[in-house]
Amino acid sequence: MTIALASALLLAAQGPIARACTPCRTKPSDNLITFSPLFGKNRPLLSSFVLLDADGLPLDQSFYETLPPTSADIGVLVNPTSFRVHQGVSFRLLVDGRLLAIPQPLDITIVGSGSTRSIDLQALNQEVISDFSFNALTQALSLSTMGTQNILVQETHEALGLSYAFTGLQVRSRFSRGIFMRVFEPARAIVFREDHGNASTWEITLTRTTVKGSRTYRATNIRVPRGGYLRVSYAKWEAANGRPTLTVVSARPNSTSTSVPLRLI
Repeated sequence: MTIALASALLLAAQGPIARACTPCRTKPSDNLITFSPLFGKNRPLLSSFVLLDADGLPLDQSFYETLPPTSADIGVLVNPTSFRVHQGVSFRLLVDGRLLAIPQPLDITIVGSGSTRSIDLQALNQEVISDFSFNALTQALSLSTMGTQNILVQETHEALGLSYAFTGLQVRSRFSRGIFMRVFEPARAIVFREDHGNASTWEITLTRTTVKGSRTYRATNIRVPRGGYLRVSYAKWEAANGRPTLTVVSARPNSTSTSVPLRLI
């Protein structure tokens, strides 16, 4: 009940903020990093929202700007600051769940030119530090943590009246240590996997939208073996009569690919 109430409050608070700030606060060459509001009792967690480099050292301040909250705190919610990070700059955040007083959902969103990436946690683990990272060179977004279930990661692309949304929900993974998503632009592909190569179970939702409407495909209860990953290909989906493909790829050296049926919903 607490988590459900938290999600409802956060959605209510985030809608106007996202519509107000995202287009006007992102330069074409930058990435805008935003966070969902926190419960007032969890205000100490704000100290975790510090950009770091790949080695865990403070990120060079010439690579980014710190932006104040877009609006005043809303009732029981506290609005974190945002960051405008220059294009091509990788970063990390170490979010210390031990600072939480009560369970806290958290969404971290990266808004760039024509794309949006996000990781959504139903509840941060209150016992560990969760490591969020974005590698600008490989276009990989990942979360390393422990004991966190139902982690959602999403990538959206928009260009010339055509948009895609690729969503991976990692479910029932009590041994999961996080989530990983990488984009392969030339091949028009997205890879999803458990961040440390453990076995995992997924739900994948894929949506293509044009001025004529949307088409959404979904696959549920997808089991990925240890060391394997999921690969979404949308190269042939660019055509109006095309569709995406989804495969489970097993671990090397004897890697195999198994097609996963997608149903139109």
